Amino acid sequence: MANIEIKDVYKSYDKTEVVKGVSLSITKGEFLVLVGPSGCGKSTLLRMIAGLESIDQGTISIDGEVINDVLPKNRNLAMVFQNYALYPHMSVYENLAFGLKIMGAKKKEYDGLIRDTAKMLGLSELLERKPKQLSGGQKQRIAVGRAIVRKPKAFLFDEPLSNLDAKLRIQMRTDLLKIHKHQNATSIYVTHDQVEAMTMADRIAIINKGVIQQLGTPLNVYNNPINLFVAGFIGNPTMNFISGFIKSVDGKFMFVTNSGFVFIEIDSALLPEVPNLLSTELILGIRPEDISVHLSPNENFIESNSPLNISFIEYMGDVSLIHVSPETDLSWTIKTSPQSELKVGEKTNIYLNAKKIHFFDKQSEINLCNLESKEIM
Repeated sequence: MANIEIKDVYKSYDKTEVVKGVSLSITKGEFLVLVGPSGCGKSTLLRMIAGLESIDQGTISIDGEVINDVLPKNRNLAMVFQNYALYPHMSVYENLAFGLKIMGAKKKEYDGLIRDTAKMLGLSELLERKPKQLSGGQKQRIAVGRAIVRKPKAFLFDEPLSNLDAKLRIQMRTDLLKIHKHQNATSIYVTHDQVEAMTMADRIAIINKGVIQQLGTPLNVYNNPINLFVAGFIGNPTMNFISGFIKSVDGKFMFVTNSGFVFIEIDSALLPEVPNLLSTELILGIRPEDISVHLSPNENFIESNSPLNISFIEYMGDVSLIHVSPETDLSWTIKTSPQSELKVGEKTNIYLNAKKIHFFDKQSEINLCNLESKEIM
Protein backbone atom coordinates (compact mmCIF):
# COMPACT_ATOMS: atom_id res chain seq x y z
CA MET A 1 0.00 0.00 0.00
CA ALA A 2 1.08 3.55 -0.65
CA ASN A 3 0.00 7.14 -0.17
CA ILE A 4 0.01 9.07 -3.44
CA GLU A 5 0.11 12.86 -3.43
CA ILE A 6 -0.50 15.00 -6.52
CA LYS A 7 0.23 18.73 -6.17
CA ASP A 8 -0.58 21.44 -8.74
CA VAL A 9 0.08 19.18 -11.74
CA TYR A 10 -0.16 20.61 -15.26
CA LYS A 11 0.17 18.96 -18.65
CA SER A 12 -0.11 20.43 -22.15
CA TYR A 13 0.21 19.03 -25.66
CA ASP A 14 1.45 21.80 -27.93
CA LYS A 15 -0.69 24.74 -26.78
CA THR A 16 -3.57 22.68 -25.44
CA GLU A 17 -3.78 22.31 -21.66
CA VAL A 18 -5.24 18.91 -20.78
CA VAL A 19 -4.50 18.84 -17.02
CA LYS A 20 -4.80 22.17 -15.21
CA GLY A 21 -3.40 22.43 -11.71
CA VAL A 22 -4.75 19.17 -10.30
CA SER A 23 -4.10 18.44 -6.63
CA LEU A 24 -5.22 15.18 -5.10
CA SER A 25 -4.32 12.91 -2.16
CA ILE A 26 -4.95 9.15 -2.36
CA THR A 27 -4.63 7.36 0.96
CA LYS A 28 -3.31 3.86 1.64
CA GLY A 29 -5.77 1.17 0.64
CA GLU A 30 -8.20 3.60 -0.99
CA PHE A 31 -10.09 2.85 -4.22
CA LEU A 32 -10.24 6.23 -5.95
CA VAL A 33 -12.07 6.63 -9.26
CA LEU A 34 -11.25 9.38 -11.77
CA VAL A 35 -14.37 9.89 -13.87
CA GLY A 36 -15.27 12.30 -16.63
CA PRO A 37 -16.12 12.56 -20.33
CA SER A 38 -13.72 11.56 -23.08
CA GLY A 39 -10.86 14.04 -23.42
CA CYS A 40 -11.21 15.49 -19.90
CA GLY A 41 -7.61 14.58 -18.90
CA LYS A 42 -8.25 11.63 -16.58
CA SER A 43 -6.16 9.08 -18.52
CA THR A 44 -3.37 11.61 -18.97
CA LEU A 45 -3.30 12.14 -15.20
CA LEU A 46 -3.12 8.37 -14.62
CA ARG A 47 -0.31 8.00 -17.15
CA MET A 48 1.65 10.78 -15.40
CA ILE A 49 1.34 8.88 -12.13
CA ALA A 50 2.63 5.77 -13.92
CA GLY A 51 5.49 7.72 -15.49
CA LEU A 52 4.29 7.14 -19.05
CA GLU A 53 3.76 10.90 -19.55
CA SER A 54 6.02 13.71 -18.38
CA ILE A 55 4.83 16.46 -16.01
CA ASP A 56 5.03 20.06 -17.17
CA GLN A 57 4.60 21.52 -13.69
CA GLY A 58 3.87 20.27 -10.17
CA THR A 59 4.85 17.13 -8.28
CA ILE A 60 3.70 13.55 -7.79
CA SER A 61 4.85 11.76 -4.64
CA ILE A 62 4.61 8.19 -3.38
CA ASP A 63 4.94 7.82 0.39
CA GLY A 64 6.50 11.27 0.58
CA GLU A 65 9.09 10.73 -2.19
CA VAL A 66 8.77 12.90 -5.30
CA ILE A 67 8.81 10.61 -8.36
CA ASN A 68 8.69 13.14 -11.21
CA ASP A 69 12.01 11.94 -12.60
CA VAL A 70 11.77 8.28 -11.54
CA LEU A 71 11.54 5.82 -14.44
CA PRO A 72 8.22 3.91 -14.74
CA LYS A 73 9.92 0.58 -14.02
CA ASN A 74 11.29 1.93 -10.74
CA ARG A 75 8.00 3.32 -9.37
CA ASN A 76 6.67 -0.09 -8.33
CA LEU A 77 3.22 0.65 -9.77
CA ALA A 78 1.17 -1.84 -11.80
CA MET A 79 -1.02 -0.60 -14.64
CA VAL A 80 -3.94 -2.49 -16.18
CA PHE A 81 -4.87 -1.26 -19.65
CA GLN A 82 -8.08 -1.20 -21.65
CA ASN A 83 -6.68 -3.48 -24.37
CA TYR A 84 -5.25 -6.15 -21.99
CA ALA A 85 -1.71 -5.86 -23.51
CA LEU A 86 -1.12 -9.64 -23.43
CA TYR A 87 1.60 -11.41 -25.38
CA PRO A 88 -0.29 -13.54 -27.95
CA HIS A 89 2.48 -16.14 -28.33
CA MET A 90 2.70 -16.82 -24.58
CA SER A 91 0.49 -19.03 -22.43
CA VAL A 92 -1.55 -17.64 -19.56
CA TYR A 93 1.14 -18.85 -17.14
CA GLU A 94 3.90 -17.18 -19.16
CA ASN A 95 1.95 -13.91 -19.37
CA LEU A 96 1.47 -13.89 -15.61
CA ALA A 97 5.14 -14.65 -15.00
CA PHE A 98 6.66 -12.36 -17.62
CA GLY A 99 7.14 -9.29 -15.41
CA LEU A 100 8.74 -11.36 -12.67
CA LYS A 101 11.13 -13.01 -15.12
CA ILE A 102 12.19 -9.61 -16.43
CA MET A 103 12.94 -8.60 -12.84
CA GLY A 104 15.27 -11.62 -12.57
CA ALA A 105 13.10 -13.90 -10.44
CA LYS A 106 13.50 -17.68 -10.83
CA LYS A 107 10.57 -20.01 -11.53
CA LYS A 108 10.95 -21.77 -8.18
CA GLU A 109 10.54 -18.37 -6.52
CA TYR A 110 7.37 -17.33 -8.31
CA ASP A 111 5.63 -20.56 -9.33
CA GLY A 112 3.56 -20.77 -6.14
CA LEU A 113 2.58 -17.10 -6.39
CA ILE A 114 1.49 -17.52 -10.02
CA ARG A 115 -0.68 -20.53 -9.22
CA ASP A 116 -2.22 -18.91 -6.12
CA THR A 117 -3.07 -15.79 -8.13
CA ALA A 118 -4.53 -17.90 -10.95
CA LYS A 119 -6.70 -19.74 -8.45
CA MET A 120 -7.98 -16.48 -6.95
CA LEU A 121 -8.89 -15.22 -10.43
CA GLY A 122 -10.46 -18.46 -11.67
CA LEU A 123 -7.67 -19.06 -14.18
CA SER A 124 -6.21 -22.32 -12.83
CA GLU A 125 -7.68 -24.42 -15.65
CA LEU A 126 -6.45 -22.00 -18.31
CA LEU A 127 -2.75 -21.68 -17.52
CA GLU A 128 -1.60 -23.51 -20.65
CA ARG A 129 -3.90 -21.69 -23.08
CA LYS A 130 -2.94 -18.81 -25.37
CA PRO A 131 -4.84 -15.48 -25.29
CA LYS A 132 -6.60 -16.21 -28.61
CA GLN A 133 -8.37 -19.13 -26.93
CA LEU A 134 -9.85 -16.94 -24.18
CA SER A 135 -12.84 -14.65 -23.72
CA GLY A 136 -12.53 -10.92 -23.08
CA GLY A 137 -13.27 -11.39 -19.39
CA GLN A 138 -10.60 -14.08 -19.06
CA LYS A 139 -8.06 -11.86 -20.81
CA GLN A 140 -8.83 -9.01 -18.43
CA ARG A 141 -8.36 -11.32 -15.45
CA ILE A 142 -4.92 -12.22 -16.78
CA ALA A 143 -4.05 -8.53 -17.09
CA VAL A 144 -5.14 -7.99 -13.48
CA GLY A 145 -3.27 -11.11 -12.35
CA ARG A 146 -0.08 -9.92 -14.03
CA ALA A 147 -0.38 -6.73 -11.96
CA ILE A 148 -1.09 -8.62 -8.72
CA VAL A 149 1.93 -10.92 -8.87
CA ARG A 150 4.26 -7.92 -8.94
CA LYS A 151 2.98 -6.89 -5.48
CA PRO A 152 3.04 -3.19 -6.41
CA LYS A 153 2.59 -0.19 -4.15
CA ALA A 154 -0.55 0.75 -6.09
CA PHE A 155 -2.74 -0.44 -8.96
CA LEU A 156 -3.58 1.89 -11.85
CA PHE A 157 -6.60 0.91 -13.97
CA ASP A 158 -7.17 2.69 -17.30
CA GLU A 159 -10.76 1.93 -18.38
CA PRO A 160 -10.15 -1.83 -18.03
CA LEU A 161 -13.77 -2.88 -18.62
CA SER A 162 -14.73 -0.76 -21.61
CA ASN A 163 -14.16 -3.60 -24.12
CA LEU A 164 -16.48 -6.01 -22.29
CA ASP A 165 -20.20 -6.51 -22.83
CA ALA A 166 -22.66 -5.12 -20.27
CA LYS A 167 -23.23 -8.35 -18.34
CA LEU A 168 -19.52 -9.15 -18.12
CA ARG A 169 -18.72 -5.59 -16.99
CA ILE A 170 -21.02 -6.04 -14.00
CA GLN A 171 -19.32 -9.32 -13.08
CA MET A 172 -15.83 -7.86 -13.51
CA ARG A 173 -16.70 -4.85 -11.34
CA THR A 174 -17.54 -7.25 -8.54
CA ASP A 175 -14.38 -9.28 -9.16
CA LEU A 176 -12.15 -6.21 -9.15
CA LEU A 177 -13.59 -4.99 -5.86
CA LYS A 178 -13.05 -8.43 -4.30
CA ILE A 179 -9.45 -8.39 -5.51
CA HIS A 180 -8.97 -4.87 -4.16
CA LYS A 181 -10.22 -5.87 -0.71
CA HIS A 182 -8.17 -9.09 -0.77
CA GLN A 183 -4.99 -7.23 -1.70
CA ASN A 184 -5.77 -4.25 0.56
CA ALA A 185 -4.06 -2.16 -2.11
CA THR A 186 -4.18 1.47 -3.13
CA SER A 187 -6.06 1.66 -6.43
CA ILE A 188 -6.68 4.49 -8.91
CA TYR A 189 -9.31 3.67 -11.52
CA VAL A 190 -10.11 5.71 -14.64
CA THR A 191 -13.48 5.45 -16.36
CA HIS A 192 -15.96 7.54 -18.33
CA ASP A 193 -18.80 5.34 -17.00
CA GLN A 194 -20.43 7.05 -14.02
CA VAL A 195 -22.17 3.78 -13.02
CA GLU A 196 -18.74 2.16 -12.58
CA ALA A 197 -17.62 5.16 -10.58
CA MET A 198 -20.65 5.12 -8.28
CA THR A 199 -20.55 1.37 -7.61
CA MET A 200 -16.80 0.91 -7.16
CA ALA A 201 -15.31 4.01 -5.57
CA ASP A 202 -14.46 4.88 -2.00
CA ARG A 203 -14.18 8.41 -3.37
CA ILE A 204 -14.84 9.91 -6.79
CA ALA A 205 -12.89 12.71 -8.45
CA ILE A 206 -15.05 14.15 -11.24
CA ILE A 207 -12.93 15.79 -13.92
CA ASN A 208 -13.93 18.11 -16.74
CA LYS A 209 -11.62 20.03 -19.07
CA GLY A 210 -8.56 19.10 -17.03
CA VAL A 211 -9.95 20.35 -13.70
CA ILE A 212 -11.32 18.35 -10.76
CA GLN A 213 -14.86 19.66 -10.37
CA GLN A 214 -15.71 17.79 -7.17
CA LEU A 215 -14.16 15.19 -4.90
CA GLY A 216 -16.17 13.11 -2.47
CA THR A 217 -17.89 9.86 -1.65
CA PRO A 218 -20.34 8.56 -4.29
CA LEU A 219 -23.31 9.38 -2.06
CA ASN A 220 -22.14 12.90 -1.29
CA VAL A 221 -21.43 13.70 -4.93
CA TYR A 222 -24.79 12.27 -5.99
CA ASN A 223 -26.83 14.13 -3.37
CA ASN A 224 -24.83 17.36 -3.28
CA PRO A 225 -23.41 18.17 -6.73
CA ILE A 226 -21.29 21.29 -6.53
CA ASN A 227 -22.18 22.58 -9.99
CA LEU A 228 -24.27 22.00 -13.09
CA PHE A 229 -21.70 19.75 -14.76
CA VAL A 230 -21.47 17.34 -11.82
CA ALA A 231 -25.25 17.29 -11.44
CA GLY A 232 -25.74 16.38 -15.08
CA PHE A 233 -22.87 13.91 -15.34
CA ILE A 234 -23.63 11.80 -12.27
CA GLY A 235 -26.93 9.90 -12.29
CA ASN A 236 -28.82 7.70 -14.72
CA PRO A 237 -31.22 8.88 -16.05
CA THR A 238 -29.66 12.29 -15.84
CA MET A 239 -30.97 15.08 -13.63
CA ASN A 240 -33.86 17.12 -15.04
CA PHE A 241 -33.12 20.81 -15.67
CA ILE A 242 -35.25 23.81 -16.52
CA SER A 243 -34.22 27.47 -16.78
CA GLY A 244 -36.18 30.36 -15.34
CA PHE A 245 -36.50 33.16 -12.80
CA ILE A 246 -37.99 33.60 -9.35
CA LYS A 247 -40.83 36.12 -9.54
CA SER A 248 -43.31 37.52 -7.05
CA VAL A 249 -46.81 36.39 -8.06
CA ASP A 250 -49.77 37.39 -5.86
CA GLY A 251 -47.48 37.81 -2.87
CA LYS A 252 -45.74 34.46 -3.35
CA PHE A 253 -42.33 33.62 -4.75
CA MET A 254 -42.81 31.42 -7.83
CA PHE A 255 -40.29 29.76 -10.15
CA VAL A 256 -41.31 30.86 -13.65
CA THR A 257 -39.67 29.31 -16.70
CA ASN A 258 -38.16 31.43 -19.45
CA SER A 259 -41.30 30.94 -21.57
CA GLY A 260 -43.56 32.16 -18.76
CA PHE A 261 -44.76 28.82 -17.38
CA VAL A 262 -45.42 29.23 -13.65
CA PHE A 263 -43.88 26.05 -12.28
CA ILE A 264 -43.69 25.80 -8.47
CA GLU A 265 -43.81 27.97 -5.38
CA ILE A 266 -40.48 28.75 -3.72
CA ASP A 267 -39.96 29.58 -0.05
CA SER A 268 -36.93 30.36 2.10
CA ALA A 269 -36.71 26.76 3.33
CA LEU A 270 -36.23 25.63 -0.28
CA LEU A 271 -33.83 28.42 -1.20
CA PRO A 272 -32.67 30.64 1.71
CA GLU A 273 -31.58 33.52 -0.52
CA VAL A 274 -34.84 33.60 -2.47
CA PRO A 275 -35.65 37.32 -1.82
CA ASN A 276 -32.25 38.33 -3.22
CA LEU A 277 -32.56 36.27 -6.40
CA LEU A 278 -35.57 37.91 -8.09
CA SER A 279 -33.53 39.21 -11.03
CA THR A 280 -31.17 36.23 -11.33
CA GLU A 281 -31.61 33.60 -14.04
CA LEU A 282 -31.49 30.16 -12.42
CA ILE A 283 -31.59 26.53 -13.46
CA LEU A 284 -33.82 24.27 -11.39
CA GLY A 285 -32.62 20.66 -11.22
CA ILE A 286 -34.16 17.51 -9.75
CA ARG A 287 -33.48 13.81 -10.30
CA PRO A 288 -36.13 11.57 -11.93
CA GLU A 289 -36.52 9.47 -8.78
CA ASP A 290 -37.30 12.57 -6.70
CA ILE A 291 -40.47 13.33 -8.67
CA SER A 292 -43.78 11.56 -8.14
CA VAL A 293 -46.97 11.42 -10.21
CA HIS A 294 -48.98 10.49 -7.12
CA LEU A 295 -50.07 12.81 -4.34
CA SER A 296 -47.92 12.04 -1.33
CA PRO A 297 -48.85 12.66 2.30
CA ASN A 298 -45.19 13.56 2.80
CA GLU A 299 -45.05 17.28 3.51
CA ASN A 300 -41.70 17.52 1.72
CA PHE A 301 -43.37 17.20 -1.67
CA ILE A 302 -44.64 20.25 -3.50
CA GLU A 303 -47.03 20.18 -6.44
CA SER A 304 -46.37 21.73 -9.82
CA ASN A 305 -48.60 24.71 -10.57
CA SER A 306 -50.16 23.09 -13.66
CA PRO A 307 -50.59 19.54 -14.99
CA LEU A 308 -48.01 18.39 -17.53
CA ASN A 309 -48.47 16.43 -20.73
CA ILE A 310 -47.18 12.81 -20.87
CA SER A 311 -45.26 12.54 -24.14
CA PHE A 312 -43.62 9.11 -23.81
CA ILE A 313 -43.33 6.16 -21.41
CA GLU A 314 -40.45 3.66 -21.24
CA TYR A 315 -41.33 0.37 -19.55
CA MET A 316 -38.18 -1.17 -18.09
CA GLY A 317 -39.55 -4.00 -15.96
CA ASP A 318 -38.78 -2.91 -12.41
CA VAL A 319 -39.42 0.78 -13.16
CA SER A 320 -41.07 2.98 -15.75
CA LEU A 321 -39.62 6.21 -17.09
CA ILE A 322 -42.38 8.74 -17.76
CA HIS A 323 -41.45 11.68 -19.96
CA VAL A 324 -43.50 14.82 -19.34
CA SER A 325 -43.34 18.22 -21.03
CA PRO A 326 -43.18 21.28 -18.81
CA GLU A 327 -42.26 23.18 -21.98
CA THR A 328 -43.20 22.57 -25.60
CA ASP A 329 -39.57 21.97 -26.55
CA LEU A 330 -38.44 20.25 -23.33
CA SER A 331 -38.99 16.83 -21.79
CA TRP A 332 -38.52 15.81 -18.17
CA THR A 333 -38.08 12.24 -16.95
CA ILE A 334 -39.84 10.74 -13.93
CA LYS A 335 -38.79 7.36 -12.54
CA THR A 336 -41.78 5.53 -11.07
CA SER A 337 -43.19 2.07 -10.41
CA PRO A 338 -44.31 0.03 -13.44
CA GLN A 339 -47.80 -0.27 -11.95
CA SER A 340 -48.66 3.30 -12.91
CA GLU A 341 -51.79 3.45 -15.09
CA LEU A 342 -50.84 6.69 -16.81
CA LYS A 343 -50.97 6.76 -20.61
CA VAL A 344 -49.27 8.77 -23.35
CA GLY A 345 -51.29 11.87 -24.21
CA GLU A 346 -52.75 12.29 -20.73
CA LYS A 347 -51.94 15.14 -18.39
CA THR A 348 -50.68 14.60 -14.86
CA ASN A 349 -49.75 16.71 -11.90
CA ILE A 350 -46.24 16.10 -10.63
CA TYR A 351 -44.91 16.37 -7.09
CA LEU A 352 -41.31 17.36 -6.40
CA ASN A 353 -39.38 16.38 -3.28
CA ALA A 354 -38.50 19.81 -1.94
CA LYS A 355 -35.43 18.48 -0.12
CA LYS A 356 -34.00 17.18 -3.39
CA ILE A 357 -34.45 20.28 -5.55
CA HIS A 358 -31.28 22.09 -6.64
CA PHE A 359 -30.91 25.63 -7.94
CA PHE A 360 -27.93 26.56 -10.07
CA ASP A 361 -26.85 30.06 -10.96
CA LYS A 362 -27.16 30.26 -14.74
CA GLN A 363 -23.98 32.29 -15.17
CA SER A 364 -21.58 30.59 -12.73
CA GLU A 365 -23.36 27.17 -12.82
CA ILE A 366 -22.72 26.84 -9.06
CA ASN A 367 -25.29 25.02 -6.91
CA LEU A 368 -26.91 27.60 -4.62
CA CYS A 369 -28.38 25.03 -2.21
CA ASN A 370 -26.59 23.68 0.85
CA LEU A 371 -23.08 24.61 -0.25
CA GLU A 372 -21.71 24.06 3.24
CA SER A 373 -22.47 20.30 3.00
CA LYS A 374 -20.50 19.69 -0.17
CA GLU A 375 -17.00 18.33 -0.57
CA ILE A 376 -15.22 20.64 -3.00
CA MET A 377 -11.76 20.70 -4.49
